[in-house]
Amino acid sequence: MPKQRGPAPKRGASVANRKRRGELAIERALKASADRRDPSHAALEVLALNIAHVLDAAVAADDRYAVAQLTPRMIDLLERLKLTPDTKTATDGLGDLLSALSGPPV
Repeated sequence: MPKQRGPAPKRGASVANRKRRGELAIERALKASADRRDPSHAALEVLALNIAHVLDAAVAADDRYAVAQLTPRMIDLLERLKLTPDTKTATDGLGDLLSALSGPPV
């Protein structure tokens, strides 16, 4: 993972309204899954981006309690959006190719 630039703000300091690692990662994952996304998940996607932003700010402020409270909620949202390795569906056809190759010779 790339490191954040500059020192982390001290606890209680205001955090600049900029995108950080978590929020950028969620945006990349949502863009990568755009072709198979369910339109009814739009509200969940916005909520995931908002929680990622707040989670990034909590990490930068070293607010461990907030991080501990937000992390399970973020994981639940990622699972609902099918953005975790366990819930992601393969779309590249590799599974079909491997199944065909492992079958009996024709």
